Amino acid sequence: MGLAQVTVHLVVGPEHHGVVAHAQLLLSQPPFAGTSVVRAADAQQARARLRPHPDTDVHVHFTDQLFGGVGRARSTLAELTAGRRYSVTLHDVPQPSDGPLQSARSEVYRSVARGSRLVVVSSRHEARLLADLGLADVPVEVVALPVLPRQRTARPGGCAVAIAGFIYPGKGHEQVLAAMAGLPRAARLLNLGAPSPGHETLVDRYAGSAAELGRTFACTGYLPDAQLLDAMATVRVPVAAPAHVSASGSLTHWNAAGRRPVATRNPFAEEVATLNPGAICLVDDLAAALRRAWDDPDSTVLPSALAVQPSPERAAHQLARVLQS
Repeated sequence: MGLAQVTVHLVVGPEHHGVVAHAQLLLSQPPFAGTSVVRAADAQQARARLRPHPDTDVHVHFTDQLFGGVGRARSTLAELTAGRRYSVTLHDVPQPSDGPLQSARSEVYRSVARGSRLVVVSSRHEARLLADLGLADVPVEVVALPVLPRQRTARPGGCAVAIAGFIYPGKGHEQVLAAMAGLPRAARLLNLGAPSPGHETLVDRYAGSAAELGRTFACTGYLPDAQLLDAMATVRVPVAAPAHVSASGSLTHWNAAGRRPVATRNPFAEEVATLNPGAICLVDDLAAALRRAWDDPDSTVLPSALAVQPSPERAAHQLARVLQS
């Protein structure tokens, strides 16, 4: 039995988690029509829901935090896949910027990758990170993150410089606040989305940092997709400035709102810019780029003729081909 006979996709985690949303978007596309999907809020629920599918191959959509964190993810996945062969899509691949957690996370990902029949990642950067972990001999395929088709007409205005997605350390909020020094006093920093679980205190921290600079910071909390896209379409300046990222749907989600975000240079952003020239404004001087975008917000509008790739259906076809090869 080979990967062509993968019969179950295992998707574990809360509904609004980025990995869950990514998996469900791909699995809702035509190439996966009729595919068995085990959807579970947590590992305990996953155990129960896998029981009707004994002895089947399984494809797991994995990040350590959804399988119990660094201390438990390896054993949890081993228990869920016992007696089965599995392939895996890895997210949040460990890298040096993880700091003290890098070593422990790396051991988890090495173990998961070594035990799998095939590893799928969402960027060439992630594939290089796996090679750096000593996994160059493990079969790895890259399926780029899907980009939702344009769903809004951008109408930039107001006074908000906005970051989209969950708040977590290293997302770039304090870097953006510092880079806003040359903007009018009315400029404020807005996060479109909620704090990542365990990082709720960052809202007050960033509000304090903004106040020290004579500015304001606000967080919308979780926004349903339609409201999120409306907000992304209408803020004055869209920006993505993470200190580290292996692959991020937040960056390309701006395109679905008809925006061309200001993005600081990192390997993943460079990959996006190469795949879709003109879809983001890749910058080295964030402060200068914010001033230009503030003075000319129309420069952050995605060109109307640009169709950003891959579409969800195209990405799903690629994943299906990879699993059947």
